[in-house]
Amino acid sequence: MNKQIFTSEIVARVWKLARFLIIVGLSFILLYPILYMISMSFRSADQVADPSVIWIPKTYTLSNFIDAVKYLDYNASFHTSMTVSLSSSILSLISCSLAGYGLARFKFRGKEIWFTFVILTLIVPAQAVTIPMYLQYQNFSIPIISPILNILFGVNMPSWLTVNLIDTWFVFWLPAMFGCGIRAGLYIFIFRQFFRSIPHELEEAAQVDGAGYFKTFYRIMIPNAGSAYLTVFIFSLVWYWNDTFYSNVFISRKMTMAKALSGLSSAIQAGIGVDEYRSSPIKLAGCLLFIAPLMIMYLFLQNYFVESVERTGIVG
Repeated sequence: MNKQIFTSEIVARVWKLARFLIIVGLSFILLYPILYMISMSFRSADQVADPSVIWIPKTYTLSNFIDAVKYLDYNASFHTSMTVSLSSSILSLISCSLAGYGLARFKFRGKEIWFTFVILTLIVPAQAVTIPMYLQYQNFSIPIISPILNILFGVNMPSWLTVNLIDTWFVFWLPAMFGCGIRAGLYIFIFRQFFRSIPHELEEAAQVDGAGYFKTFYRIMIPNAGSAYLTVFIFSLVWYWNDTFYSNVFISRKMTMAKALSGLSSAIQAGIGVDEYRSSPIKLAGCLLFIAPLMIMYLFLQNYFVESVERTGIVG
């Protein structure tokens, strides 16, 4: 009996040590790029090729951050990215929560088919629908008026009733408003799964008190779905912040942080003319400035975010 207890204790300690080593290894793999960026960002150009400098620079400099702010046009690009990311995320919250609530609580014909289409939007690559989306935004017309004129009178939409939405933020706002924004299918899925877990008795009690569907939604469902809203908001904000594809395709006159970062090498080359190797500290400083707002947000919301992810059930 004592031998069995001794063996089980050894197994438990070995397993604890193994878990510790696995966590340390994974943490190093995840943190290594950030630690490397921090180390390189504070180095001067002559220390980049110095083999004696591994992690800690001999001397610290802030010139890399100053140059990165200059070539990124940080104030303008930060304001632009924050504006489009926040507004699009809020619109996605509203539309996707309504869609998720409808798929979770209402019974209607073809509900499972529509939910399948929602999931399929996660599979279809954005490049597959880029050309029709571009043409639609370039000659955007009111969806109801155009078919009516075409059917009744056999004429196309007059030019004075169309508008060019390219180079405007409506290319982000309109899809987000109608639940078709970036990764909207995932957000609808999260809301659907969360609303399905709320007891039906809460809705029944609200209906007994005379509440309609919308009143039940914003009085009962929204207060109880705070964790789902926080999860979707953080996901949406991060994806809109990191977006370069839609910004490069539909926006040319305005510069977001992601677009500025993707063109940082060219801006440095045109500005100071250093080689690719010497400009690496400036580019890594720009990467740190790019992820800094997201990291600060996560530091303040990490406890709520972890709890929200667990409650929404997307880790199961």
